[in-house]
Amino acid sequence: MVFSDKLTFPDMPVEETQTGSKVALFGLVRWFLLPGILLFFYLLFSRVYLRWRVVTPNNWKRYVTKAVATGEPINTTPLHAKAGAVRRRLILGSRNPFFYSTAADPTKDKFIEIAKEDRANAKEFINEILPKTAYDVSRKIIFGFFHPFCNAGGGGERVLWQGVKTTLKVDDKNICLIYTGDLVTGDEILDNVARNFGISFTDVERPRLVFIHLYKRKYVEAQYWPRLTLVGQAFGSMLLTLEALQKVIPDVWVDTMGYPFSYPLVRVGVKIPIVTYTHYPIISTDMLNKIKINSIKTLAKKIYWWGFMLAYKFVGHFVDIAFVNSSWTSNHMKKIWASVSTVKTLYPPIGIDKKITLDSVSPREKIILYIAQFRPEKRHELLINEFSKFFQLDKSYKLVMIGSIRSKDDEDRVDFLKDLAYKKKGIPEENLVIIKDASYSVIQDYLSKAEIGVNAMWNEHFGIAIVEYMFNGLLPLAHASSGPYLDICVPWSLDKGEQLSVNSSKPTSDDSNRTGYLFISEEDPDFEARTEPFPSLHEALLDISKLSQEQKLEILKRGASVVNSKFQDNVFNENWKKAITDAAKLEQVYRISKRDGEVEQLF
Repeated sequence: MVFSDKLTFPDMPVEETQTGSKVALFGLVRWFLLPGILLFFYLLFSRVYLRWRVVTPNNWKRYVTKAVATGEPINTTPLHAKAGAVRRRLILGSRNPFFYSTAADPTKDKFIEIAKEDRANAKEFINEILPKTAYDVSRKIIFGFFHPFCNAGGGGERVLWQGVKTTLKVDDKNICLIYTGDLVTGDEILDNVARNFGISFTDVERPRLVFIHLYKRKYVEAQYWPRLTLVGQAFGSMLLTLEALQKVIPDVWVDTMGYPFSYPLVRVGVKIPIVTYTHYPIISTDMLNKIKINSIKTLAKKIYWWGFMLAYKFVGHFVDIAFVNSSWTSNHMKKIWASVSTVKTLYPPIGIDKKITLDSVSPREKIILYIAQFRPEKRHELLINEFSKFFQLDKSYKLVMIGSIRSKDDEDRVDFLKDLAYKKKGIPEENLVIIKDASYSVIQDYLSKAEIGVNAMWNEHFGIAIVEYMFNGLLPLAHASSGPYLDICVPWSLDKGEQLSVNSSKPTSDDSNRTGYLFISEEDPDFEARTEPFPSLHEALLDISKLSQEQKLEILKRGASVVNSKFQDNVFNENWKKAITDAAKLEQVYRISKRDGEVEQLF
């Protein structure tokens, strides 16, 4: 035996047998011990967390009654972990839940002031903050939207705010609580939403919005985890989720940004429905298949990603309602989350609530427009390099890049792009314009006069800006991959009003069915594997510049038909309304089934 070689007394077989038995016994205990420890922590979290974080303290009514009578704020320090439970009760009972937001005001975490409207209607307010039965028709429901970067101004944020707007319209008792890491007030965030997306909230809707500030957002940022980034961000999202649940427990958890590792904590800890809208998988089978094992390092990387994929598959078991934004994302998520009964494709809203009719096309300014956040994956550098080549052939065009700024890294990136364009490529400033954090009106102005709309990102999961280009009469040019390739710039029959090659993973376009132009680049990770005869970006720009007005009109007509058939906002709104209604019904079921009816003591 292996162990006998290490013993000092090899002539004692009895001792060896005893040692081997002990080792075998230890191995047996170890295999049972690990599941036992996991079960213990599961029971501890699922049984204790609710009472620790969610159940209001015995004397909570005294705190509230005193605050209502005297006007003095509630000091949360004596409440400890139960401060969030008290805040939840105040939000549910208030005529103006917005008042109980904590965004950009750390003092509101320490002291909870009672709103004037609630003090003026003290009897009604005290009555409303008391727990209600699950079947009470007057009961309000808090939908918690987990979107730490809600003020970013990108396509994902448009989905968030259209979802919030629609949720408020479903029922006037619905309250939307947004968990945010942005250091701005709720009013500033809503002003930016109106400015960036043209989505505004009425005087009836606005009071039913609550902004809860999260201080641990840095843990989900990639730069915080220079090594093992995927695992680090997953762990960071769990920390952020625990902070969110500590601040206020919602009745329905809505993830519109893509933090799947929050789901087990939400389901096990507070047992509420989970609604997700996935923009792209955080890891896919494509990523795993691209790793070629030729060293210990690549083997370790394969094992690391494989293990992470298993974890990603596991968290899908906790999802109740799942939406994805494109065919490409759907194909991946259906494989990853096979446990979810339905993964439904729901194209993002882009503010289109009317049909487009095109009988003619007016000449436009020779502007190439790119609307995208200044992030590395949007490949602004590639666009500048390609535009430089095109500019040498046709100097009549101007490139305008519009995007939002999230951080100093984004600011530095813009400075780099300016240096590249003006100094290294020698493009005149009047021919290349960069606009940061443009208002909604400025964006609309450029959409109304530009001729070409570009998207340079490789594997863009959807490409909401491309649909906006088509809706506003721009000729779209996008990378031949993912959303733009499969869902937007697709071959289209104008007579039948339908997409051609619907079941093909590689649709092709020609001049008879073209809705836009597609390109590939030598910088693409999969460039060597591509066999389709797509042009480069600057070659595609040159092709577009040579089109006649009649040719442009035919492309725009087909593009308008695509938008009318697939991307109207009412499609998003109706599907979202149904999801919210189903989630509210499911929440009722969950409340009734929790702990033999003790739920009313908890919530």
